[in-house]
Amino acid sequence: MNYSEAREFLASLQQAKGMIFDLEPVKKAYDSIGYDIKTIQVAGTNGKGSVATMIANILTESGYRVGLYTSPSIVDPLDIIKVDGREISKEDYARLVTAYSDKGLTAFEIETCVAWSYFKEQSCDVCVTECGLGGKSDATNVVMTTVMSIITSIGYDHMAILGDTLEKIAREKAGIIKPGTYVYSTSTNRAVDTVIEGVAKDNSAVCRMVKSDSSDYAKKNIDLVIASAEGLKKLFGKVDDDAVTRGIRNTYMPCRYDMISTDPVVILDGAHNRPAIDALCKRLKADSYKDISFVIGVFADKDYDYIIDTTLPLAYEYICVDAVGARNLGGEKLLRAIKDKGFERVSYISSYEELCDKMKNEKRTYVVTGSLSYLGQIKKIYAGG
Repeated sequence: MNYSEAREFLASLQQAKGMIFDLEPVKKAYDSIGYDIKTIQVAGTNGKGSVATMIANILTESGYRVGLYTSPSIVDPLDIIKVDGREISKEDYARLVTAYSDKGLTAFEIETCVAWSYFKEQSCDVCVTECGLGGKSDATNVVMTTVMSIITSIGYDHMAILGDTLEKIAREKAGIIKPGTYVYSTSTNRAVDTVIEGVAKDNSAVCRMVKSDSSDYAKKNIDLVIASAEGLKKLFGKVDDDAVTRGIRNTYMPCRYDMISTDPVVILDGAHNRPAIDALCKRLKADSYKDISFVIGVFADKDYDYIIDTTLPLAYEYICVDAVGARNLGGEKLLRAIKDKGFERVSYISSYEELCDKMKNEKRTYVVTGSLSYLGQIKKIYAGG
């Protein structure tokens, strides 16, 4: 397969198989790779990608060759697999997707195997891996070379799969903890912290719960990374305070409160669950934004009623769009849900190009949110790409 064929194959596979939580096929594929690279795993409800990227940048700044695997892709499908900040090439991606196309794997499992194989080919010293969903039953968790587990804040998301209480969700996330390793976790509340500490104790892992004085997610993530850096210094001798500072400072995460225009104001933020939408609205209020034109596209399995209810006090209008992927709720269905709440300034736009033209021509404050799945396309189109 060439690159286009590989992308089409994975899209059709995702449509056909979706998510399957049987780790035997991916474990068999993992064993065949001979993957022996020290790995840092990152789980949690929000902030996984940001934390994983900062950790990878710190290690790169320290002189190590670092593989980084995150999901989902944001701006480009290749941005999920990087070595020292450089994306995998289309040729390598297509070659490795082809190699795993007949192994009975899901699309996510194939890309996970592509990452492992590529990192081994590139002779990485260490790899940083973001869990796709949950932790214990995630494909990334078959790795047996984990030296550190990092868990960001725990909140309600994917409850049909992970559990309907924070404690159940925390136990699933804590499933990434391996025996005798370092564990750093954002402190959520006493009940959640107790679950994570208990799993760490059962695995004879050194665990630190990181308390943050800030209610801002970005600051909490930085506090977690700074604490985790103490473990990095013990595991990797070349890590020092200067590398930590540079790694954090040089981290840019697209589509996370990402202001792509100031006139008009256009902010892209991938908030898609309760904690994230709460944090987004809190920051919008702190930045004195009101009468906002909210552009929203969501997946059907997300709590879109909560997203609507939470954004309503700040909303001037809603523009409903389609998210990308088989789980898309549909902009027209979202429009009806908003109208059912008695709010009438709501419209549906089926074309991202039309949406971007509208935002450029009508000088309002736009916040584009609800799902990361489509924000990369908005970012590209708005910039003229």
